[in-house]
Amino acid sequence: MTNTSGLTPLEYNVLLEPDEIATTTKGGLHLAPITTEHDKHRSQRGTIVALSPFAFNDDIYPADMPKPQPGQRVAIALHAGAFVTGEDGKEYRMVKDKDITALIG
Repeated sequence: MTNTSGLTPLEYNVLLEPDEIATTTKGGLHLAPITTEHDKHRSQRGTIVALSPFAFNDDIYPADMPKPQPGQRVAIALHAGAFVTGEDGKEYRMVKDKDITALIG
């Protein structure tokens, strides 16, 4: 996955593209914008777009485990990080490496 966001994570940060949030219910009802905005902030899954060279450093991350890489899907802690808009106009989520709780798949 190529980082087209124009954002470069610093310190121990990881840039994620959050999963899409449903705007309608299974029954076809449209959800109010305030509901979808609230659900977006509760989202707990995304795809790594970029990470700082310091993320998952060897001091605390086991050397024998492969480090997460761009393109991998991950689960994150509830309400972790901050939403940032890239130069491409898309909204991303910047989280600390410790807020990534699992690799998906």
